[in-house]
Amino acid sequence: MSFDYIRDTYNVPAKRGMRVMVVGRPGKITSTYGTYLKVRFDGEKHSTLWHPTWRVVYLATCPDCKTLRPLDLLPYGIVSIVRHVLDGELRLCEGSERMVKL
Repeated sequence: MSFDYIRDTYNVPAKRGMRVMVVGRPGKITSTYGTYLKVRFDGEKHSTLWHPTWRVVYLATCPDCKTLRPLDLLPYGIVSIVRHVLDGELRLCEGSERMVKL
């Protein structure tokens, strides 16, 4: 299986090298294995397998403030620009009410 298959089947923006949070731990997607993602957590030497939709938060750089933020996934591969997590609350990044396609 490939990244294209995973993106199309699970409607996620997974790409090699993309930053993610899995079960609350930061890491980077290194490759795929079947329909699973291989993720190397920060500080680890080896990658582990994770299902693309199970507790995986895909991260991207906010174009407005240039910080890494979680993507808000919507149908058809469209994501609303990231929200900031402040004091446990999700808030839109100021001026980022636009949509992007990955």
